[in-house]
Amino acid sequence: MQPGSGSTDLFLAANGTYTGLFNVRRLVADEDFHALLRSQGAQATRLGSEIESRFWLSYRPYESKGGKHEWFVGPVITWLHSQDDRLGGFTQRGSGGDLLLAGITTYVGVHPGVHVWLGMDWDAAHSTGTSFMPVRRHISFGITQQFRLHL
Repeated sequence: MQPGSGSTDLFLAANGTYTGLFNVRRLVADEDFHALLRSQGAQATRLGSEIESRFWLSYRPYESKGGKHEWFVGPVITWLHSQDDRLGGFTQRGSGGDLLLAGITTYVGVHPGVHVWLGMDWDAAHSTGTSFMPVRRHISFGITQQFRLHL
């Protein structure tokens, strides 16, 4: 829910990883896709829906025996599309736009399936809407736990 707007938002995501790209065992491609679809709320208010696609191409220069420890590093490119907002029933032209971020991300495997990561992105290109305020630089970090589904 958007605070005070009364709308309901739908969030969809899809992620995928392919190891061994171009028959190079240590080359990994990751795609992360998100869509945030927003509905109209109270007082004819509707914030613009958003679509984000992130592609990361990484190389694994280090991998210990058994895969207990590993290190990945590589470039990342992110595209973000935001639709214009509607406030009071009127479209706020220029409030949405497109943003292209380029950067680098690194992952360190500290335990099998557990990675600590750090990423930095910079604004490579963006729309010039009147009130579109894109991110100029972005730093992210985290810890991930990987798992496998046995079906």
